[in-house]
Amino acid sequence: MTRPGSDAAYITGWRLTAYTINGRAVPVSGDVNKLDIYVPSGYTCPERASLPNYQSCQQYTADLQQRTDVQPANGLPISGLGINFAGGLVSTVKANLADASSSIDIEFFGQSSNGAPVSVKATGISSQGYKAGD
Repeated sequence: MTRPGSDAAYITGWRLTAYTINGRAVPVSGDVNKLDIYVPSGYTCPERASLPNYQSCQQYTADLQQRTDVQPANGLPISGLGINFAGGLVSTVKANLADASSSIDIEFFGQSSNGAPVSVKATGISSQGYKAGD
């Protein structure tokens, strides 16, 4: 979600910047994975509840005056994105017959509704794979 008063953003891609399995660094290619997600701006307005999640509050009236009833607020959470990093641990658990863990750093990028570049980094995303039974 976006911060209060921030612009909307189109997230157009992501890439891994670091990947560690069972404490061992795995080389990452830095390849860009495509993505197409709209993150609404961090504003609220009286009609917010009736707007779709991908649509933001209009900040200006038809005669280009700033609306006084549009205020900075926390952006709405997006839905529809699922990147399954834990699924990649299944083969490691099977091969070693032992639990496995991973840590991933990822970068999302795109552009704001004003055309400025956007880059968001998330670090230390942890996943676990457990061996169940014999």
